Amino acid sequence: MLKKLLNPDQLKSYQEYQKVEKAEQSELSAHYKMNEISSMFALDEDQKDKIYGVFYDQQDFKPELKGVEPQQIPVESGRQRHEHVKGQLKTILTPEQLETWSKREEAQMKAQQEMIQKFLPAR
Repeated sequence: MLKKLLNPDQLKSYQEYQKVEKAEQSELSAHYKMNEISSMFALDEDQKDKIYGVFYDQQDFKPELKGVEPQQIPVESGRQRHEHVKGQLKTILTPEQLETWSKREEAQMKAQQEMIQKFLPAR
C-alpha cells in the first residue's frame, strides 16, 4: 500500500525510519528487562551487559506457532519466548537466580493468561 503512496525516495526514508525505530524499541525493552533483573540480584557489569544482549537479541525471536489454535497463540508464544530466554540466561545467572527469575516470569505469564481468558468468548 505504501509503495503506491510514496515515491522511491520517500519509501527508502520510511524503511530507514522503521529500522531505527525497531532498534530503539529493542534497546528500551532490553534496558527495562536488564534493570528488572538487576533489581532482583546483585549483578556485576559483565552480567548486566550479557543480560542486556540476551534481551536485545530476543526481540528477533520467532516462536514456532504452526498448528497452534488461534486463542492459544499468546500463551504458546510467551512460553516459547520464556524458554528461549531462560536457555540463554542459564549461562549468565546462577542456578538459584535463574530459578527465581523463571518463577517470577511464569507467575506473570499465568496472570496474563488469566486476564486473556476473561476476554475470550465462552466456548
